[in-house]
Amino acid sequence: MELTAAWALSPEGRRRGRLTGFGEEEHLQITKTVRIAGESERSIEAAIGSVLERADASLRDVQAYEVVRVGGRRDENGVWVHEVTCDVTFGVKEPASYG
Repeated sequence: MELTAAWALSPEGRRRGRLTGFGEEEHLQITKTVRIAGESERSIEAAIGSVLERADASLRDVQAYEVVRVGGRRDENGVWVHEVTCDVTFGVKEPASYG
């Protein structure tokens, strides 16, 4: 399958385009990425685990994650709390069909 993209500026200065090359039987997998933060007193890995548990509980078809920030802070009792921020990618419920 070969995809071709053509882009042009509209009279209003907006970019518009067309993507060709999809057959009637082919589907385009659509994904979305959200940013989720989590924390743990145990470890950075446990903080990542809390992010992924939350993602699995609220999103369908979680496919990947990327840690974009690692940090930490001391709480009011002097205990270190590990903090992470992750970009979590998941599939959109129904793929779009182009033909």
